[in-house]
This record gives sequence, structure tokens and C-alpha cells, in this order.
Amino acid sequence: MNKVIGITISAVLFMVSMSIDPIKGFAAASNEVEPISISIDPLSYPTDENSARIKKILLNTNKYGLTTWWDEEKNFDDQGKGYLDFGGRDESDIRHPAAMSLGLATSLSFKVYNPSYIGVPESEAIDHTSQLVSSLAFHHRANSQNGWGNRWQSAHWAYFAGFGGWLIWDDLSKENQEYVRKMVEYEANRFIDYKVPYWKNAGGEVLFPGDTKAEENAWNAQLLQLATAMMPEHQNWHAWMNKNIELMVSSAATPMDLTNSEVVNGKEVREWVKGSNINDDGTVVNHGFIHPDYMEFIAFNNTSGIHYTLAGMATPEAAFFNSDLVYGAYVEHSFSSPPFEGAGGTIYKQNSSDIYYPQGNDWGTDRRMQFATLDIFADVFEFDSSLSRGGSYWEPLHAQKVLDMQNRHSDGHTYASYMEDTYDGREEWVAHHAAWALMAKWMKNDPALKISEKSYGPTYERLSGKDRFETSVEISKEGWGSSETVVIASGEDFPDALASAPLAGKYKAPILLTNHNHLPGSVEKELVRLDAERIIIIGGTSAVTDEVAEAIRDLDVKVSRIDGSDRYETSVNIAKYIGASSDQAFLVNGKTFPDALSVASIAGKNGIPILLTKKDEIPPSTQEVLEQVRSITLIGGENVIGKNVEQTFPKATRIAGVDRYETAVKVMETLQPGAKTIMVSNGGAFPDALSGSALASKLNASLVLTGFNDIPDATLNVFKRNSIEHFYLLGGENTLAAHVPLSLLRQ
Repeated sequence: MNKVIGITISAVLFMVSMSIDPIKGFAAASNEVEPISISIDPLSYPTDENSARIKKILLNTNKYGLTTWWDEEKNFDDQGKGYLDFGGRDESDIRHPAAMSLGLATSLSFKVYNPSYIGVPESEAIDHTSQLVSSLAFHHRANSQNGWGNRWQSAHWAYFAGFGGWLIWDDLSKENQEYVRKMVEYEANRFIDYKVPYWKNAGGEVLFPGDTKAEENAWNAQLLQLATAMMPEHQNWHAWMNKNIELMVSSAATPMDLTNSEVVNGKEVREWVKGSNINDDGTVVNHGFIHPDYMEFIAFNNTSGIHYTLAGMATPEAAFFNSDLVYGAYVEHSFSSPPFEGAGGTIYKQNSSDIYYPQGNDWGTDRRMQFATLDIFADVFEFDSSLSRGGSYWEPLHAQKVLDMQNRHSDGHTYASYMEDTYDGREEWVAHHAAWALMAKWMKNDPALKISEKSYGPTYERLSGKDRFETSVEISKEGWGSSETVVIASGEDFPDALASAPLAGKYKAPILLTNHNHLPGSVEKELVRLDAERIIIIGGTSAVTDEVAEAIRDLDVKVSRIDGSDRYETSVNIAKYIGASSDQAFLVNGKTFPDALSVASIAGKNGIPILLTKKDEIPPSTQEVLEQVRSITLIGGENVIGKNVEQTFPKATRIAGVDRYETAVKVMETLQPGAKTIMVSNGGAFPDALSGSALASKLNASLVLTGFNDIPDATLNVFKRNSIEHFYLLGGENTLAAHVPLSLLRQ
């Protein structure tokens, strides 16, 4: 893979399918839209033949859009001057008008609109475009009850309308500006806790047969690009930007990227990705076959360069990740026939506008505008530099084909028949691609582009399920593709499970939670997925019944149990089971869980036993083991482990804060200084932190505690004083409120 990051571009100066509920309640004065900061000079658009061709293509889409499309196909004139009724909330109702709005807004804002050619006065074009954008925003559910939005692909539609609105911002009323802002904000907030999908997981298993998530991830990233460019002071900005980068990198991730140590915006690629969405050769599978049309997804990432330049901001280098690989697959990857169709060869054909579809084509014979746009991006952003024939060679071949098709029609539309492009939004699709192409041409000729390699602060992920049992499964999935050993603990009471982290650490095993007398179905499925061979149950039958043990044995795995006469003896027996040395031990109060959990990940990683005590008395079973240990560390203040217990072991050390939250921080700072990964758990609930302790041990992460809603100063200071790269939230929004991660990101 040729590195496209930190490149020197000679032509451009480097200067300045699921429902996702949005996080709510973050509108504030700081969330205002910043109008486009770059001054667009009407004389700055290039006048060379290729640029003039793109301008003509865009103007043709405007001509069609303001005449035949507006007056006859949509009958918008019949609706008067109010908010337009689009007839529904589906793709054909919303996406296509939104795409057309971007084409119109681009011509107007970049001052290439030509009323004499189009036959519509510029003032009327502005009115129609403003009405179109405002109506799309008004009907979004952020502004209208039961409106469109919050569905698969709706971020894509909101992007078109939102970008169009930003381009003509001063032509919108204050009310309609707010509608546009709220639409973009709403859709962006949907992705704050979004779990990024992959075509294949890290083990190579196909998760979505025949349907890569490259395009989907890239168009969702595009909405976040727009949101971060439009609202640079928004309090969710860092969450949006990091999710944008994750989506862009993931969209172009290959199987080899799972081990790729190249750093992109502050993290190694292998730390950004959890699967793959494209093949190692740069090709993309969609609709069940290698599909050249869907390889164009990189253009959605590349538009970052346009959005951030218009905002006077730097473009994250992730915008061009693997763009050279994918574009190179168009130009130089050769397909042999058989097994591939026809004569084989490369997708792009020298001296021809033809496109080779190696496994067939279901979108018609004459789609070219996306290829012309991508050719321009390859040339402007120079991810074609290693190719024998770059974008500047291919662009005129593909773009002239589009213009020739348009020249067949007096109203400027492109297609003459359904078979040329079977997509029902084909004309609007040409319009938005032509808009991107024109803006990229302008960028090459006039403004300065700046590419940033910097980190945008810590990234985060929420690991949660509908209950504590499913949350333990999600934590397991995050850390383990398979595991020979699994630790099972009660999810209903904590005492026996408190000391289980070192056991999980010894076997590099996840901790899954169960009901007292019933094995949850989600946990059973996870045991099967992990291909576990040995299950260790923690605690006696009062914690986990024999019925649960039998249900696990029915999965054809070996089951053993570690227990004791009480919680104290159970912790001792765990220490004996793992064969802990006599060098070190952590001593915690067995009647409360926070202090034990704060040290669990460190104990698990280092194989140090966690032993339980009473506040003012050491149980005999614990005393017997401690007498053989050379180094004892008490976790917690004198309100949980009394002075008389400490005096029993004069050489013991104590790590304690004023409360459980500060104690967890002091444990981290004392025993694991400089940690880059953090687990954040509710300090008033044990289950999620218990499961998370095994993952923290595996990832060499520290655990800190917070309240459901309020974040203690001690925990906030961890994020202020340390260079945290990534943190996990353990549990859903009923455990840790939606704003908690956003507050941590702002430290």
C-alpha cells in the first residue's frame, strides 16, 4: 500500500440497517453553525478543458433540476412557496431531492451558475434551492414529529441537504438555518455510541454475506465530516470526529490491516479496526459480487478535503486511508478469464470510457459520473501517484461520456433509458457527483489544503447489552475470538466473584455472568462461540446452582467449581488454584466490591491474588495465606480496612483515597502509571466492572469509577492529567448516562 498520509502535493499548497437512537440534550450556544470561512472568488474556478467539462455537466444537472424535474416530475411549483411535501419518508422521497439540492447549491455558492444557459433567473434558482433545502430539514424528525430520519441511510440524505444548506447559509432564514443545524446535529449524535459494522470479522468470518459495509460506513462518516466542519465548537465535536475517523478507516480496512502498525491520526491502524470491509487487492464485494460501482466509496471519505477546507480546518489523514489501494484496483488490477466474465483485464480500459465488470453488473451499462469524480479526487489529492496512468488520464474519458449523454437532451438530463442506469435516483445521483467534482476542481486551482496527522483525543466505545448478562457477553466479544477457558460468576451477588480476576488473568479468559439458577441464553451462545473447553464456576451452589453447572456440561465442556465455606475461603481457594507465589497479595474488604474491582485488572495481569478480609478482623483462612506473603497491599481507607488489621502486618502498604472513586484513581496512578487505555464503570454497581476486569487485564488497561450521572473530580482528573488514547464504558445508559463519555472527552 502506498502511503497517502503526509504526502507533498505539488498542485495544492499545504496550509490552512439498524435504528440508532441519538443522544439528546446537547443543544447550546456553543453548538452554532460557523458559516463557510473560505471566500469563493468567481474567477478562481479553473478554465482548462477538463474543468470546463465538469462545469458544463453540473450546469446541465441544474438545468434539468430547475425545469423538467421541478416543474413536471415533482410538480413543486404547484405547491407554492411553503414547505414542500415530498410524499413520504423513504429513500425515493427524500434522498433524491436532497442530492439535487447539493448540485444546485454548489453552482450557486461557487458562482458558476449561468442563468442564460439554464433559462432560470439566478434569484429564482436561489429561491427554489432554499425552499428545497429548508423543506428537507423541516420534515426531518429533529424538527417535525414523525418526520424522516433515524434510519439506515438517513445520515446520507441529511448530509446532502445539510451540505446544500451550509453552502447557501446566508440565503436561509434564521428559522430554516436552525432546522438545518438540528437535522445535521441529530443525525451526527446517532453515531456517538455506534458500533461500526464489518463485512468480515477479525477471524475472517463473513458477517454480512455479499454486502460489504464499506459504502455504509463511508456515507455515515460523511455526515460526521459535515457536522464537525459546520459546528467546530459543538460540545460533541470530539466524539463526532473520532467516530468519523473510525468509520473512514474501517470502511477501507483490509484483512491485512488487522496487523497494520501504521499510525493514522494518533492510533495504529490495527487499533482502529476490528474486521475488514474490502479485499486485500482493493476490490469490494457488494450485491454478492465484486462490484466496481461500490469501490467508489472512497470518494465519500475523500470529500473530507472539501468540507474541512471550506471550514478553514485541517483534513484528517484518515480521509485518504487506502484510497491509493482502491483506486489502483480500478487501473491496474487484472482479472483473469475464466473465472471472471468476458475477456478479463482491468476495470478501467485504456483509451475508452468503458468499464469492465468482472462478475456482472446490476446497475445498468452507462454509469460514469462516479468514476469521473473519483478520477478528479485521485488527481487532486494525489493518491494516484504510483500509477502508470493517473486520474488526469482517466477523467476526460469518463467525464466526456457523461457530457455526450447529456448532450442528447435539451433539458440537460443524462440518461435516455432505464437500462443505462437502473437506479431510480440516477439523475439526482449525477448532480451530487458533479457537485463534488466541481468543488475538487476548484480546490486544485485555488485554496490551500491542510492534512492533519494528529490525534483528536481519546476514542471510546460502550460495551453493553440489555442486561448485565448480555453486557458480559459484549465484553467477551470485544476481547476474545475464542477461549479455551471461561470463568463463570454470579451476576446477582458479588462476594464469591470478587477475587476471580487473577484466575481469569492466569488463563487469559473472559468472565461471563449467570443467574443464580439459570444460564442465560446469551451466555450459552457465547460459550459456544468461544469454543470453550473448560468452564470454571466461582462460588458455591448458593451463588451458582448445580442446575447452571449441568446446563453448561450439556454443551460438552468440562466444568469445575472453586468455592469455600464463605467468601473469604473462596478467595483463598482461588489463590491456591492459580498457584499464586508468596511474593504479593492484595487485601480488600469482602463486604464491599469497589476496592476489589479497582485493583482487579492489575491483579489479573500480574497473577497477584486478591484476598478478602473483614474491616476489623482477618478471617482465619485469609490469615493463614497472608502469613506466607512477603508484600501485602491494602486497598481502601480505614473505613473499609481498619487500623488494627493494618497493624497485623507492619510492612503492609495501603492505597486509599477519600472515597471509592479516588481510591480507584490512586490504584491506577500507583500501580499502573501511564496507562493509555481505561475502563470506566459505575462505582455503585459491580457486575459490569467484574466482567470488564478480565478485559482490562487482557488489554493492560486500568479501571476507574464514576457515578451514573455525576463524574467525580478524581476521575475527571485522570483524563486531564494523562494521555488517554482509548476508554471503554462498561454498561448501558441505564448504568452510565449518555453524557458521561462526552464529558470525559472534553477534559
